[in-house]
Amino acid sequence: MTYQIPKTERITMLKALKPFSVFRSITCIALTLLMISASFPVAIAAESQSSVINRGGSVIVLQNGLRVILVNQPAFPLTSCQLWYHQGSDSEPEGYKGACYALKHILSLDSMIANQKEAIKLFKSAAQFDSFASEDFTAFAINSIKENLPEALKIQAARLNSKLDNPQVVIDGLSESSKKHTAVLEPTDYERLENEIRSLASGRGKHPEHQHHINNAKKVKEYYQASFMKAPVTLVIAGNFDSAAVLKSIQDNFAGARMLQKPKPAQSNWRPAEKEKSFTKFITGDTNYIAVAFKVPGVSSPDIAPLVVLESLLANKVNGILKNRFIADSTCKAASAKLELRKEHGLFRLHFASDQSVDPKLVLIDLDSLIHTLQDISIDSISLNRARQRAYMRYLKHLGGPYDAAYHHGYFEALENHNLIAEWKSILDKVKDEDIIRVAKKYLTVSNRTVGIYKTKTKTATKNQELSSESEDSDHFHTIRNGTSVPVNRSVKEVAREEATNLVNKRPVEANVGPILFPSIKPQQKKLANGIKLVLYPVKGCQIVSLTGSIQCGAVHEPQDKRGVSQLNTALMNGDSVNISLERSRILQSNKGLSLEDLISFTSGPEYTTFHCNFFKDNLKTLTKLLSHHMRYPDLSDAKFERARALATSTVMLENSLSRDKLKNHLMRNLLDKNSTYGPVQVNSLVSGIDKLTPEDVSDYRKKWLKPGSTVIVAVGDMDLNTLANTIEPIFADWKSNDGSEPVSPPVQLNPRQILKIILPEVPDSRPPELVAGRLIEEEGDSGFADMALTNCALFEHPIYARLSRSRFGPYLDVNSEKLGDHCLWWSKMTGRKNVLEDTFAAFKKAVYELENKGIEDPELKELKEFLIRRSVIRGESDIFTIADTVLKRLNADRSLDIARAVLQRGKTNLNQFIKDTLKPERSCLVFELNKSSRNLARKLNLNK
Repeated sequence: MTYQIPKTERITMLKALKPFSVFRSITCIALTLLMISASFPVAIAAESQSSVINRGGSVIVLQNGLRVILVNQPAFPLTSCQLWYHQGSDSEPEGYKGACYALKHILSLDSMIANQKEAIKLFKSAAQFDSFASEDFTAFAINSIKENLPEALKIQAARLNSKLDNPQVVIDGLSESSKKHTAVLEPTDYERLENEIRSLASGRGKHPEHQHHINNAKKVKEYYQASFMKAPVTLVIAGNFDSAAVLKSIQDNFAGARMLQKPKPAQSNWRPAEKEKSFTKFITGDTNYIAVAFKVPGVSSPDIAPLVVLESLLANKVNGILKNRFIADSTCKAASAKLELRKEHGLFRLHFASDQSVDPKLVLIDLDSLIHTLQDISIDSISLNRARQRAYMRYLKHLGGPYDAAYHHGYFEALENHNLIAEWKSILDKVKDEDIIRVAKKYLTVSNRTVGIYKTKTKTATKNQELSSESEDSDHFHTIRNGTSVPVNRSVKEVAREEATNLVNKRPVEANVGPILFPSIKPQQKKLANGIKLVLYPVKGCQIVSLTGSIQCGAVHEPQDKRGVSQLNTALMNGDSVNISLERSRILQSNKGLSLEDLISFTSGPEYTTFHCNFFKDNLKTLTKLLSHHMRYPDLSDAKFERARALATSTVMLENSLSRDKLKNHLMRNLLDKNSTYGPVQVNSLVSGIDKLTPEDVSDYRKKWLKPGSTVIVAVGDMDLNTLANTIEPIFADWKSNDGSEPVSPPVQLNPRQILKIILPEVPDSRPPELVAGRLIEEEGDSGFADMALTNCALFEHPIYARLSRSRFGPYLDVNSEKLGDHCLWWSKMTGRKNVLEDTFAAFKKAVYELENKGIEDPELKELKEFLIRRSVIRGESDIFTIADTVLKRLNADRSLDIARAVLQRGKTNLNQFIKDTLKPERSCLVFELNKSSRNLARKLNLNK
């Protein structure tokens, strides 16, 4: 179930610390002088709490109608303060289309200018700002450390009380909203189709990119006065806060706000559509895309819960109905189902991707057959219970941290009532098989659907259709495959390619905490008898556990003549074990309510092999046993070994096909000595090496490097350390180290040659040129890493002091530093069209020159340190999943306290000397990937100056 609004309409303002360009210039000036034109709100007279606040369950309602939801999550060191207007684009009359989107930008800017002191403090403390506009609501979020909640509340109060009486702010906001936000890479065909099908099915036409455009300041203000000034509003605060202090602050800031309307109930007279809508477009490529959208009622309808369970039955990528019906027999490459909740009506969407040899009409025929089956045949109780568990698990994951918890409380409150969150499990538990049949008959009809097809221009051949006998899929759901294409046996390589794609796509996005890992998290630790380090971060009330861990056996431990053995070992752990097959293991995990992204998976890295899974806390023992099976007892039989070899090869090729990783790998290969084990091996050489490895090679590698003493297991959830240890220790008790020694990573060997630039083969003109520049820096204890973090902050990351504007160059420039053995890899990636890349590189050179020659003064250094500390907390501890990853990184580095102390202790003299020594071009390397129109770019950039 998709609880969040589509990403095309959820616009991140400052989640990556990317302020508006106009505001950045204002805040820089405001460090010494407040703007004369800024409009500050009139002071609000304090009233007694008892006369202002009326309690109603977990909602506080002020006398002016403002609804306040407090969600206390003391395990997290941050808060999320969100203001939700129950007013969205569906309420915009003709002539005012795009007003909500414009007001999203205008109100974001206006509230900060009206409270510059508070806004600057938030920016300097690494606060994150989000805004999102939808058909049903417009919302604004501020994530900050708990100490900055008073400033966040002042900003939100200024937003609520805004009269839009600063004309320049309105003009600037309109300008920002009307800009063509061109992505660095064009949207994919799949994304275009998704946008079009949503828009047409919702009755707004086929061009969603044209719906958010208004440039008439008078009309925007008229709409604001008529709608936003009277709309119901909800304030949601989630995270770590003192309730009494927050209530007083709410009273001080919001009690005198304008009068607000009560939320309006959703309409109950909604009916399905009566006529099918469809469209077809021709595209280039080798894949057809098919999208089908059914209109469904709003979130208040009793039919929503059965539709959520139906989505879970269809969409499960382990053994769901769509996978068994469309993917297992190769009719489609991919198939998915998404339920989008709305206030008045939502959408139940199905998406398919098929090979160009499969006519899209065949997919629709198969889909019609499947829907007829859903409308006629009951679902057994076991499958129904599994689907309810998966739906509930997905729902709980959306409450894993303050930002998501606040978002979903505000989301449900804007649509219906946030109490649905507390009642959701009981609502799902009441869904029966007859309910699934009823909603399938009522909503999954031809007249109620919108069909969109993106078809390849190459003529497609229709597959033969045959009637097959009634069969039972692996989820015990009976289907009659009338009109289904003939199943085909896929090769090991085809299966491995699909598995590699799933593994790469399901990896959690790493929190960009940088090299500085400040110790605000204080987890509990225990060392088991065999040497495994067990770590727990308890989060009270969290019903799911995020478990992650690592073993210090990676690519740097491979023998020179056995390159690829770590990837092959990881592929074996991601396959069958001698105790349980992969298929059975996945089904068992799926039966426990886990989706594909939650299943146990292993990932290869330079120094570590990491693993990850999420599960209900009651299933700790089962998941730990499965983890032990796959980690310690992979199946090395010939057939399974060949399957693992194909998976390792596919994973390597897929990872190296990503442009970012490809360019970075070229950079590292030229910075490192050719014999350095840290250097990425050429793809062809690595694939060739994997192809020559034997089961004995893997066994030897595992015996030498796979040891309990180098293994860390991190759990984040609601449990105690003794329960965790008493469950895990017996499962791993027989795992002993042969010699008691622990792995040691080898030193980094530098390339003795000095290389300035490398030009890669041309890429298609549809892709912009790219440039990666970087060098290796010796750490010298913790100071090198600390100095690099401060340098990056001064160069690009600090919202006020950075020499490069994130608002201008954020989409085109990425500056990174990461630990690489006893060195630090500093690198930056630039991308964009030719003229954009020229401007970016020129600005980058100028900023580096300025930083190198002028250095950093004490006041700025103090601000940089404070910013790094707070950013580390906000990005690395935002939810249970990032906490698990952050704790693991700190334990693997095993130096977090020293690095943090080094940052705080660095003085400007040593730091400025580091900058002078580091930012010089010597020993730096540049890697280009150019298209035809930019082939002379390297010469124009004046690299030697």
